[in-house]
Amino acid sequence: VPTHLLATGTAYKQVQIYDVRIQSSTRRRPALYTPEGLLSHRTTALCQLPDGNTLAVGDSVGDCHLLDVRKMHSGKGYRNAS
Repeated sequence: VPTHLLATGTAYKQVQIYDVRIQSSTRRRPALYTPEGLLSHRTTALCQLPDGNTLAVGDSVGDCHLLDVRKMHSGKGYRNAS
C-alpha cells in the first residue's frame, strides 16, 4: 500500500482504504474497499506484507485472510445518500 493510503477494518466485515491526500473535511469516501460478502466476520487486525500489495486481515473468529489491494473495488460506486 503506497504511503498516502490508510487501511482500516470495520465491524461491517469490510476493509476500506482511504487516500489521505484528499482534503475534504465534509465527507471522505474510501478509495478502495473489499466487495460485500468477501469477509464473513468483523475485522480486528490489519498488517501490510513486505510486497506492498498484500494485506493480512484478522477477523473476530481468529481467521486470517490475505487481500491483494490491486484487486479491491474502487470507491467510485458510492452514492450520496442525502
